[in-house]
Amino acid sequence: MKTLLVCAVAEEIEGLSADFPVLYTGIGKEKAESALRKALSAKTSDELKELTVFNVGTTGTQKYERGILLCPCCVSGHRNGVLHSLPVEDWGASKYIHCHSVTCYAADVFITEKNKSMLDNIPHDCVDMEAYVEALVCKEFGIKFISLKLVSDSFNVTFDEWKASLKTVVSNLTTAIETLKNHSII
Repeated sequence: MKTLLVCAVAEEIEGLSADFPVLYTGIGKEKAESALRKALSAKTSDELKELTVFNVGTTGTQKYERGILLCPCCVSGHRNGVLHSLPVEDWGASKYIHCHSVTCYAADVFITEKNKSMLDNIPHDCVDMEAYVEALVCKEFGIKFISLKLVSDSFNVTFDEWKASLKTVVSNLTTAIETLKNHSII
Protein backbone atom coordinates (compact mmCIF):
# COMPACT_ATOMS: atom_id res chain seq x y z
CA MET A 1 0.00 0.00 0.00
CA LYS A 2 1.22 3.50 -0.86
CA THR A 3 0.05 6.60 0.98
CA LEU A 4 -0.08 10.17 -0.30
CA LEU A 5 -0.37 12.66 2.56
CA VAL A 6 -2.49 15.60 1.40
CA CYS A 7 -2.90 18.90 3.22
CA ALA A 8 -3.52 22.50 2.29
CA VAL A 9 -0.37 24.19 3.60
CA ALA A 10 2.89 23.15 5.23
CA GLU A 11 2.05 24.99 8.46
CA GLU A 12 -0.68 22.42 9.17
CA ILE A 13 1.87 19.64 9.56
CA GLU A 14 4.97 21.62 10.56
CA GLY A 15 7.18 19.36 12.65
CA LEU A 16 5.24 16.26 11.66
CA SER A 17 7.38 13.18 11.37
CA ALA A 18 5.93 11.00 8.62
CA ASP A 19 7.75 9.36 5.75
CA PHE A 20 5.07 9.75 3.10
CA PRO A 21 5.13 11.85 -0.01
CA VAL A 22 3.21 15.05 0.73
CA LEU A 23 0.98 17.03 -1.62
CA TYR A 24 0.34 20.61 -0.54
CA THR A 25 -2.77 21.71 -2.39
CA GLY A 26 -3.10 25.31 -1.31
CA ILE A 27 -6.03 26.72 0.63
CA GLY A 28 -9.55 26.30 -0.68
CA LYS A 29 -11.72 23.85 -2.56
CA GLU A 30 -10.71 24.85 -6.08
CA LYS A 31 -6.98 24.61 -5.39
CA ALA A 32 -7.38 21.31 -3.52
CA GLU A 33 -9.46 19.73 -6.26
CA SER A 34 -7.13 20.89 -9.03
CA ALA A 35 -3.91 19.85 -7.26
CA LEU A 36 -5.18 16.39 -6.26
CA ARG A 37 -6.71 15.71 -9.67
CA LYS A 38 -3.41 16.66 -11.35
CA ALA A 39 -1.38 14.45 -8.96
CA LEU A 40 -3.65 11.43 -9.44
CA SER A 41 -3.85 11.88 -13.21
CA ALA A 42 -0.06 11.54 -13.36
CA LYS A 43 -0.22 8.04 -11.83
CA THR A 44 -0.64 4.77 -13.67
CA SER A 45 -3.68 2.58 -13.07
CA ASP A 46 -1.48 0.11 -11.15
CA GLU A 47 -0.20 2.91 -8.90
CA LEU A 48 -3.77 4.09 -8.26
CA LYS A 49 -4.86 0.59 -7.21
CA GLU A 50 -2.34 0.65 -4.34
CA LEU A 51 -2.85 4.26 -3.31
CA THR A 52 -4.45 5.72 -0.20
CA VAL A 53 -5.01 9.46 -0.06
CA PHE A 54 -4.63 10.55 3.55
CA ASN A 55 -6.06 14.04 4.06
CA VAL A 56 -4.78 15.69 7.21
CA GLY A 57 -5.21 19.19 8.42
CA THR A 58 -6.57 21.54 10.97
CA THR A 59 -10.21 22.27 11.59
CA GLY A 60 -12.35 24.76 13.39
CA THR A 61 -15.14 23.63 15.68
CA GLN A 62 -17.12 24.79 18.66
CA LYS A 63 -17.87 21.24 19.79
CA TYR A 64 -14.38 19.94 20.61
CA GLU A 65 -11.32 21.28 22.41
CA ARG A 66 -8.10 22.28 20.69
CA GLY A 67 -5.76 19.33 20.10
CA ILE A 68 -8.54 16.74 19.75
CA LEU A 69 -8.40 14.43 16.73
CA LEU A 70 -11.47 14.09 14.54
CA CYS A 71 -12.09 11.41 11.93
CA PRO A 72 -14.74 12.52 9.42
CA CYS A 73 -17.27 9.79 8.64
CA CYS A 74 -19.07 12.21 6.34
CA VAL A 75 -17.84 15.23 4.40
CA SER A 76 -20.12 17.80 2.86
CA GLY A 77 -19.91 20.91 0.79
CA HIS A 78 -21.78 23.09 -1.64
CA ARG A 79 -21.45 22.44 -5.39
CA ASN A 80 -23.34 24.73 -7.73
CA GLY A 81 -25.32 26.11 -4.79
CA VAL A 82 -26.50 22.69 -3.59
CA LEU A 83 -25.33 21.01 -0.37
CA HIS A 84 -23.96 17.50 -1.02
CA SER A 85 -22.71 14.91 1.48
CA LEU A 86 -20.40 11.99 0.97
CA PRO A 87 -19.78 9.17 3.46
CA VAL A 88 -16.13 8.50 4.30
CA GLU A 89 -14.69 5.22 5.60
CA ASP A 90 -12.32 5.36 8.54
CA TRP A 91 -10.80 2.02 7.38
CA GLY A 92 -10.45 0.91 11.01
CA ALA A 93 -8.60 4.00 12.23
CA SER A 94 -10.94 4.50 15.17
CA LYS A 95 -9.96 1.07 16.53
CA TYR A 96 -6.38 2.23 17.03
CA ILE A 97 -6.44 5.95 17.75
CA HIS A 98 -8.62 8.07 19.98
CA CYS A 99 -10.62 10.23 17.62
CA HIS A 100 -14.18 11.40 17.36
CA SER A 101 -16.29 10.42 14.35
CA VAL A 102 -17.68 13.64 12.86
CA THR A 103 -19.33 15.35 9.94
CA CYS A 104 -16.94 17.82 8.32
CA TYR A 105 -18.28 20.70 6.23
CA ALA A 106 -16.03 22.28 3.61
CA ALA A 107 -16.65 26.03 3.65
CA ASP A 108 -15.66 28.43 0.90
CA VAL A 109 -14.31 30.97 3.38
CA PHE A 110 -12.54 31.03 6.72
CA ILE A 111 -15.16 30.80 9.44
CA THR A 112 -14.85 33.51 12.09
CA GLU A 113 -16.99 34.75 14.95
CA LYS A 114 -18.48 37.32 12.55
CA ASN A 115 -19.64 34.89 9.84
CA LYS A 116 -20.19 31.64 11.75
CA SER A 117 -23.97 32.11 11.44
CA MET A 118 -23.61 30.83 7.86
CA LEU A 119 -23.32 27.37 9.42
CA ASP A 120 -26.68 27.56 11.21
CA ASN A 121 -28.56 25.33 8.73
CA ILE A 122 -25.67 23.09 7.73
CA PRO A 123 -25.12 19.80 9.58
CA HIS A 124 -21.51 19.84 10.78
CA ASP A 125 -19.26 19.05 13.72
CA CYS A 126 -16.21 20.77 12.25
CA VAL A 127 -15.25 22.91 9.28
CA ASP A 128 -12.36 22.84 6.83
CA MET A 129 -12.09 23.85 3.19
CA GLU A 130 -10.69 20.88 1.31
CA ALA A 131 -11.80 17.44 2.56
CA TYR A 132 -15.08 17.30 0.62
CA VAL A 133 -13.58 17.91 -2.83
CA GLU A 134 -10.64 15.62 -2.09
CA ALA A 135 -13.06 12.81 -1.18
CA LEU A 136 -14.97 13.46 -4.43
CA VAL A 137 -11.81 13.24 -6.53
CA CYS A 138 -10.77 10.02 -4.80
CA LYS A 139 -14.21 8.54 -5.43
CA GLU A 140 -13.92 9.49 -9.09
CA PHE A 141 -10.52 7.80 -9.34
CA GLY A 142 -11.70 4.79 -7.32
CA ILE A 143 -9.05 5.11 -4.64
CA LYS A 144 -9.08 4.87 -0.86
CA PHE A 145 -9.55 8.15 1.04
CA ILE A 146 -9.13 8.73 4.75
CA SER A 147 -9.21 12.01 6.63
CA LEU A 148 -7.94 13.04 10.04
CA LYS A 149 -8.56 16.53 11.35
CA LEU A 150 -6.84 18.24 14.25
CA VAL A 151 -8.85 20.84 16.16
CA SER A 152 -6.88 24.07 16.05
CA ASP A 153 -9.48 26.71 16.83
CA SER A 154 -13.08 27.60 17.57
CA PHE A 155 -13.53 30.30 14.91
CA ASN A 156 -12.24 33.03 17.20
CA VAL A 157 -8.51 33.24 16.50
CA THR A 158 -6.32 35.27 14.19
CA PHE A 159 -3.97 33.63 11.67
CA ASP A 160 -1.01 34.24 14.01
CA GLU A 161 -2.86 32.62 16.93
CA TRP A 162 -3.80 29.67 14.71
CA LYS A 163 -0.18 29.23 13.65
CA ALA A 164 1.07 29.43 17.25
CA SER A 165 -1.48 26.82 18.36
CA LEU A 166 -0.08 24.30 15.90
CA LYS A 167 3.12 23.89 17.88
CA THR A 168 1.15 22.49 20.80
CA VAL A 169 -1.18 20.18 18.87
CA VAL A 170 0.81 18.65 15.99
CA SER A 171 2.34 16.06 18.34
CA ASN A 172 -1.14 14.49 18.66
CA LEU A 173 -1.27 14.13 14.89
CA THR A 174 2.25 12.64 14.72
CA THR A 175 1.35 9.99 17.30
CA ALA A 176 -1.87 9.11 15.45
CA ILE A 177 -0.08 8.77 12.12
CA GLU A 178 2.57 6.48 13.60
CA THR A 179 -0.16 4.30 15.13
CA LEU A 180 -2.09 4.10 11.85
CA LYS A 181 1.10 3.18 9.98
CA ASN A 182 1.90 0.44 12.49
CA HIS A 183 -1.56 -1.07 11.94
CA SER A 184 -1.37 -0.76 8.13
CA ILE A 185 -4.32 1.63 7.92
CA ILE A 186 -2.21 4.09 5.93
